[in-house]
Formats: sequence, C-alpha cells, structure tokens
Amino acid sequence: MDRSSTDAGPAQLVLITSIIVLLTFSTHLSSSLLAIAQAGVLVLLFGYVLILGRRYQTLWSHGWTYIVIGFNLVTFGGIIDISPHVPFLQSALTAVQSPFKALLAQVLGKMVGPLLVAYGFYRWVPSFLESRVVIERMAEQLQLKLRTQAEVLAQTQETLRLQQANLESSQVIERMAEQLQMKLKTQAEVLAQTQEMLRLQQLNQAVIETVPLGILATGVEGTITHANAALSAITGLATTDILGRPIPEAFERSTLRETLDEASREQHGGPRSTEAHDVCLAGVPRDLKITAARSADGVFVCVIEDITARVAAAKAEKHYQVQLLQNEKLSSIGGLVSGVAHELNNPLTIVVGYADLLTRRPPPQVLLDKALADIKRAAMRCEKIVAGLLIFAQQRAPERTSIDVAEVLEEAVLLRSYQCKVHDIEVVRDYRTVPRTMGDGHQLLQVLFNLINNAYQVLQDHTGLRRLTVSCCQAGGTIRIGVADSGPGVPAEISGKIFDPFFTTKPLGMGTGLGLSVSLGILKAHGGDLRLEYTQGGGALFVCDVPITDQVVLAAVRPVSLLSDYALAGRSILIVDDEEGVLGLCRSYLCVYKMAVDYCANGAEALEMIRKRLYDLVLLDVRMPELGGREMYDLLRVENPQQASRVAFMTGDSSDESTWRFLQESGRPYLLKPFRMGCLDKILGELTSSS
Repeated sequence: MDRSSTDAGPAQLVLITSIIVLLTFSTHLSSSLLAIAQAGVLVLLFGYVLILGRRYQTLWSHGWTYIVIGFNLVTFGGIIDISPHVPFLQSALTAVQSPFKALLAQVLGKMVGPLLVAYGFYRWVPSFLESRVVIERMAEQLQLKLRTQAEVLAQTQETLRLQQANLESSQVIERMAEQLQMKLKTQAEVLAQTQEMLRLQQLNQAVIETVPLGILATGVEGTITHANAALSAITGLATTDILGRPIPEAFERSTLRETLDEASREQHGGPRSTEAHDVCLAGVPRDLKITAARSADGVFVCVIEDITARVAAAKAEKHYQVQLLQNEKLSSIGGLVSGVAHELNNPLTIVVGYADLLTRRPPPQVLLDKALADIKRAAMRCEKIVAGLLIFAQQRAPERTSIDVAEVLEEAVLLRSYQCKVHDIEVVRDYRTVPRTMGDGHQLLQVLFNLINNAYQVLQDHTGLRRLTVSCCQAGGTIRIGVADSGPGVPAEISGKIFDPFFTTKPLGMGTGLGLSVSLGILKAHGGDLRLEYTQGGGALFVCDVPITDQVVLAAVRPVSLLSDYALAGRSILIVDDEEGVLGLCRSYLCVYKMAVDYCANGAEALEMIRKRLYDLVLLDVRMPELGGREMYDLLRVENPQQASRVAFMTGDSSDESTWRFLQESGRPYLLKPFRMGCLDKILGELTSSS
C-alpha cells in the first residue's frame, strides 16, 4: 500500500463520519429548499473527497486536513447546541442524553474543533507564504521558461524562416541550375552545330578546291570573293590577281571577259548555262560550259567547266556513228552489186542494140521513132537505178528535208526487186496516202532497205510461201511502215537481242550485226521507233513509226522561164568537161538556141579562155584532171568575182560527201549526171531572168 492511502486514513474516516451524520439529518428534510441545500452539501462533500483523494499529500502538508476536520467538529458542536430549537434535530438527538450532548458540544465543537482549525492555519500560513514564493519562483521559472520557449520559438521561427529562405534559395538555385544546364546544353548544341558547320565549310572548301570545275563567286557589291584553283588552271589567271576585283577588271585581258560580264548582269533567277567553243585561254583553245546564277541576296556564282574532251569525244562518237552507217551501207551494197549489174545490163542492151542497128542502115521512120523511144526509156531506167544506188551509197551529213515516206519506201523496194524476182519472192505493196514529213530521206532509205534486205535473205532459201509485204499508212500522229515476211520468224529466245549492236544470226562474213541497231538509232533520232511484232500466220513483222512533223518546209519552186531562140541567141557559154561525149551533147543542144558555145577539157584551159573574155554562163564539171572545177571556182572568186557569179556546176559524183558539201556551200546551180536537157533549160532560164 502506498503512502498516500496510509496517510489519508484518519481524514477519510472523519470525512465518512461527517457524511453519515449529514445524511442522517437530510432524511428529515422535506421542503424543496432543504433538498436543494442537501444536493449542494453532497456536491461539496464529493468535491472534498476528490480533493482529499487526489491532492491529499499536498493538502496535508499545508494543514488543510486539520482545518477541514476542525470546521467539521465546530459544525457538529453547533448542531448539537441548536438541536433543542430545531424540531427535526431534536427528534434526531433524542437518543443522546443531555450530558453527552453538552460534552460533545463543549469538547468537540468548542475546544477540539477550534484547535484543529488553529493548527491547520498554523500549518497552512507558512505553506501559503512558501507556496507564494514557490509560485513566484515558478512564475519566474515559467516566465523564464516562457522566455526561453519564446526564444526557442523565435529561433525556431528564424530557423524555419532561414530554412524557408534556404528552401526558396535552393529552389532558385535549382531553377538557376536548370537554366544554366539548359544554357549549357544550348551552348553545347550551338557549339556542335558550329563545329558541324565548320566541318561542312571545310568539306565544301575541300570539295570546291578539288573539283575540276572553275568556281567564281562575287559579293553584293560585285567584287570577286572566291576563286578556286581549277578556275586559275582553266583561265590561266592567278587567284591573287582575281580576288577583290570586279569581273570586268579581273578578266580584262581574258577572252572570257565579255561572257562572264554578261552572265554577271543577269537578275535573280535559276542557273543558266551557255557554251563557248574554241576559246583561247593560256594559248590553248578550249570548249567551255558556263553556268551562272544569282541568289536572292545578290550573291553571284559562276561555274566554268572545261568540256573540251567531252566535245571532242562527242565529235568522235558522231564521226564513229557516221562511219558505222557508211560501213553498214557498204556491206549492203556488196549484195546489191550483182543485182544492179543485171538491172543495168538489161536497159544497156537495149541502148547498145538500137545504136548498132541504127548505124548499120537507115531505118524507116516508124522504126526510128520506136528505137528512140526505147532508148530513152532504157536510159531513164539506167538513170533511176544508178541514182538509187548513189543515194544509198553516198556519205553525207544528216539533213532534214520534206520527204514523201511512200516514195522512199518504193526506192528501197526497187533496190531489191530484181533479186526478189529471181528467187520467186512475191512482193506485195500496200501504200496508203500519207502526208509529207520532215526527215532525212537517205537515212530512212537505209533503214527500209536494211529491213527489206533482211526479209529477202530469210525468204531466198525458204521452202514455204515466199512473200514480202511492205505497207505504209497513217496512224494518228505517225506514219507507220511495215515490212513483213512469210519466213520462219524470229525465235523468242533471241527476240530481245536482235537490236543489240554486233548481234547477228547470219553466218560468219554474211553480216555485221549492226543493221537493226543502226536502224533503231536512226528512227530514235527522228523521234520514232522500230519494233518487232509477230503475225498469226508466222513470219516476222518489223514496224517503223515516223512522226509527222507539222513544220514541214516545202522546197521553193522557182518558175522556169520560157526559153526562146531570141532570148538566148548570141549569148556566150563556156562548157568545161573532160568527157568528150558530154561536150558534144551540150554543144549540139545549145547550138539550137544559136548560142556562142566554147568548150575545153580542163580547168587550166578554161581559165586562160576566161581571162580573154567574159562569158554569160560557165558550165563547169566538178572533177577534171589537172585543174578541177572546185579549184577553178576558188580562183575565179579571187580573180574575177563577176565571172564566178555566172558559174553553174555539173557532176556525176554526188555520192562523195565533200562534193555534195561543196555544191551546197557554193550556192550555185548544179546538174547531177545523168541529166536531161530540161534541167539544162532551167539553168538557161535563170540566166535570162538574171540578165
């Protein structure tokens, strides 16, 4: 048992006794006021119990217990004293005898009670005073504690403020760190981009300095800001002499000055290219391609490319292609010789036979007329055969003129008509009306003859039906030409190779393998096409498409002046030819017009005659011994330009490219042997018109 419960025993005993007495008195209370008083007493008693029970040690030490017990005894003595005067007390204390009542009232109520109260105050006053000091000390301590707590609170608040400030500072620092990190990242990216740009600039500079193209750039003000080593190599000018100067000043002594100056004057726009050929730079002729452009901000860039080797290669390739064409022609002509010889021998037999017949005895007029007509027809037939052969064989530059495709096709058929007849090959012609178009008739003739010749070679040994079909019609905007044969056809496994150069199925020595390849190239150059198609009845069908060109330029037809003896009578003409028969024919014909005719066999004699007089017309053969017509004409242009303006040429060698080019460049009239007298009349008509 603890001390508090032991020390509280007497006081609790007294308290319980007092409560019992009070409860005894309270049983006699009946009025409401007394009931309320009873309740108040009970509350005080219960409060008192609580005080003694919970704070007993403190109250005991301060004398409060003695004071309470003393007041209870005084109260008990007073109750006994007033009991005779209170009915319910009187009845309650009737059991107590009067001596005991007086003893209790005097001893307990008036002696013991006051002593206990006095002793209690004796104990309480020092305690009260001491407790005040304690309270003051406690108040001071509390105040100190409060002050300390206030300081601690202030420190805590300051700490919190500092922490908050630190927090805010840390947030600011974090934001600054983030911004710094972002800035560093941005700077790193900028640095990387700068390094990449620097690398690209170095790469561009290296490329510009290593490419074989001359590169020149000017700023907005027009001065040259960049020139690479290739430009110096091409132009022969040092880079130090070019930089910082305007183009006209930098290239003052260069043949490129005018070209570059004109290019630099161009306004904004895309790149423009031009070519300059045979430009002499550093003593070397060069072919250049100049590409210039000006940006929106005014920067001018010019790229100069040396295309000398490319131009030379293109010329060589073109020459090689011409040689291929000519070789293909010559290889085809070899197969034509026997047929052409037979074709010529037939009409020549007629000419020679009638000539022999007419020289033996004078024939009757009817036979004479028939002989002359047959001779003329035979001669015209020979003329046509030779003309076709010459056209096919001649080597000349490609020339676009107005052509009749059907006529060209017929010329190609005639070149093989005799061989087809000998080998029993039926030739079927299906020509529709087609418009004229622009093209090279000689090249087209080569293509068509090559296709017809291939078909002929297939059919000449074919055991089945031998039929060669040529057709011509209009298909939309093209002229479609078909060459079909009834032979075995082209095997499918080689159909994709037949247009390859040097591919051939013919035996060794029978073909070059260039025919179809060259033919396809010619038609492609005309904007057309060549292809192989299969027919239902077998055989092969080659289809040529030639585009119809709208801009067809028809040859100008000059009116032929009507000749009369009066118009030509007395006019002077000099005929120069090494063929005596041609001289005799022309002299006999021109004498009909009563012209003054002189003639000689070479150019040297003709020059001597011209130096003595001026002729109205000089009919000059191109090829002659000693001094040819071409050389004589060149001398006349220098010595006697007036006489040179009255020259007309004649030649039997139109297949030669140089001869053909000379006739075209001279601009003078010409006759192609064999010629008819009507062609000579046209030249004489021009003579009278110009006079």
